[in-house]
Amino acid sequence: MLLFGIFEFGRLLWIQNALHYSVQQAARCASVNTTLCDNATDIQTYAAGLAGAGIPSSAFSYSSTTCGSVTGSLVSASYTVPLFIPYFSLNPTLTAQSCFPK
Repeated sequence: MLLFGIFEFGRLLWIQNALHYSVQQAARCASVNTTLCDNATDIQTYAAGLAGAGIPSSAFSYSSTTCGSVTGSLVSASYTVPLFIPYFSLNPTLTAQSCFPK
């Protein structure tokens, strides 16, 4: 059981890193590359493609908001991860958020 816990904790960290990377790059794409990331659906699909961890595009959201004092692109993600640890039923929700100025 300890071995399963170690593997699942490593997988959890990997998915968290994938979320952070994908929201950062998607926010940048929404601000810089308007041909590839034209609307919210394109941005969600782009972020899900970058994640590489089987995270669906529905886990990502996009909004145009202020980043500090300038207008920017905000991409956030929320994903519930089912852990496969025997005798435990844990499903932590991982979140990530990134804002990139336009």
